[in-house]
Amino acid sequence: MVFPVNFPGHFRSTELWNQRSYLARVMSLDAADGIRDEGIWPLADFVDSGGPDAVAATLEPTPDGHIYPALYVRRANAVDEQLLDPDPLDEFRGPGHPRALETILGPLLP
Repeated sequence: MVFPVNFPGHFRSTELWNQRSYLARVMSLDAADGIRDEGIWPLADFVDSGGPDAVAATLEPTPDGHIYPALYVRRANAVDEQLLDPDPLDEFRGPGHPRALETILGPLLP
């Protein structure tokens, strides 16, 4: 499955790097509309609000300073956190990350 947007590239958003765990890139997922970039949201607003199936991508730090991508997947108004592996160079575009995204997001797509 190929995603019509460069989703791993969204982890490079300046906003996400400057305000980790606070801001997230939100993508709504709809059978009729496909994937739509909803822009940058406060993560708490995404988690606390209902709405269509969607995913919020953010970066979160570990206590020792490593950065890893996190996805908050909303499906049928329930939100589930999915953590992706950290990358030593903070690239998040290696072969493992697109496969992880496909596994996590694939069930949401038609």
